[in-house]
Amino acid sequence: GERRHRHGDEHSGGDTPGDDGGGGGDAVSDEQAAGAAAVLDSDEFARMICNFLVANNGVATTQSIMEEFKARVGREQSTAFSVSLSRVSRFDKTSKQWQIKEEFEAAVNRA
Repeated sequence: GERRHRHGDEHSGGDTPGDDGGGGGDAVSDEQAAGAAAVLDSDEFARMICNFLVANNGVATTQSIMEEFKARVGREQSTAFSVSLSRVSRFDKTSKQWQIKEEFEAAVNRA
């Protein structure tokens, strides 16, 4: 009787980690969702940067961009943000300003 009882415990114990495993599975998919969101963030950043640049006649200094976005861009997202900035604009060394690329400016104006 005692052995069967212990087996019963093992069995319910086996079910519980199974349930936890399901919960763990959810956690993993949440992380994946967060990962996917992070990937989307670069597109989101690109959109935000485009809108900001277009609102500023298509140009902005690094300083003004940092001021505008520092509250929204965490340290862990700074790389994604930089990549987005480089994707949608080019840095003009003469004027020391970021200039939106024509294709992105057109996209914003169409939107």
